Amino acid sequence: MTANLDTKFGCACDEVAFSATDAPLFRVLCHCTICQRFNREDFADILVYRAGDVRSPPNSVIAFKHYKRWFGVARGRCHQCEAPTIERFSAPLFPPLIMVPTVRAVNLSAPTPIGHLFYEHCKQEATDDLPKHTGFFGSQLAFMRALRQQLRERRPS
Repeated sequence: MTANLDTKFGCACDEVAFSATDAPLFRVLCHCTICQRFNREDFADILVYRAGDVRSPPNSVIAFKHYKRWFGVARGRCHQCEAPTIERFSAPLFPPLIMVPTVRAVNLSAPTPIGHLFYEHCKQEATDDLPKHTGFFGSQLAFMRALRQQLRERRPS
């Protein structure tokens, strides 16, 4: 995957603006009920970045919420238009990650998704040939495999 330097992101009202200095690690389509609720869509189309590759917007323009107390994802919406804008992942033994709805990318040719996660919650059958992962462990395993592969491929020389 080639780097898309300075990818711009923004919300519907332009209150939230930020950028990424490298290409996303990968893209995924998540059908979990939390992603459906947060994105107000049938599924989430998400770009996953290393946290250090994203110049995050100031916290003052974003309202963060944890949908599960024990899970390390803070999901943020624009204070003004309430559009989903950015998610922060932090958990022991994992690198910090930033996840951004693909629709928020202004100037990015998005990579092909690695597949569908939590497909058992899909609201409409997907017509693509992407892998469809079900259950918590199957979906998390697919996510972690993609993360591990991309982190290995992008190790500094």
